[in-house]
Amino acid sequence: MPFGSNSLWLAVSPHIPGSGAIRIPSRVVLVLLVPAAFGLAFLLERLDHGRWSVTAWCLALICLVEQTGTTETFDRDVSRRWIAKVTLVRSTAAPGRSTAVPWAGRTSITMFI
Repeated sequence: MPFGSNSLWLAVSPHIPGSGAIRIPSRVVLVLLVPAAFGLAFLLERLDHGRWSVTAWCLALICLVEQTGTTETFDRDVSRRWIAKVTLVRSTAAPGRSTAVPWAGRTSITMFI
């Protein structure tokens, strides 16, 4: 069975106009982010004008706090040093020997050498 052949997206996408333009289904989140933001803004506005004002402010605060999370990012300088090191190893190989470098360990950085 090919990878991804049992995806829910494959069953739903033929029925959604324009879904063929989304090559990677996880990007649907980016498409739906704007309507979700408008919906949240509408909800907060509506709650703020009623008796639920404190709830609206708590919800807004939770949304702001949630955005403070960080993720591990790509370090350009570390990657360039690693590429230079691997390139040096490949370029100093003895004549007639294979220049293939066994690849192990550096799983957090994807490189094409």
